[in-house]
Amino acid sequence: REWWFDSNTKKLYHHVNSFKEKDTLTVGSHWMFYPTLSFYAMTTKNNKLKIADYNKEIDTSKVYDYFILFDGDKHLLESKYDFVFKEENGVTLMKKKQ
Repeated sequence: REWWFDSNTKKLYHHVNSFKEKDTLTVGSHWMFYPTLSFYAMTTKNNKLKIADYNKEIDTSKVYDYFILFDGDKHLLESKYDFVFKEENGVTLMKKKQ
């Protein structure tokens, strides 16, 4: 129960890592996902994801290829990102607008 928000982070990480649009993809995230995303970035072979450092507040001035955040925060990024999907636990994946 204590880590409910992190239950699908591995799935999201591998999902984004499977995208073929570029050789390297940058991923921003809510600070609560940063430790787990960084762990997978360090331990996954042939990893093409670059996990952005985090701030306690969602930084709306920077734009990454993808952003992982809570559904309740997506309104902060809707002008720069498109909705991709939401996990059953409310964690949302967004993609930089083209």
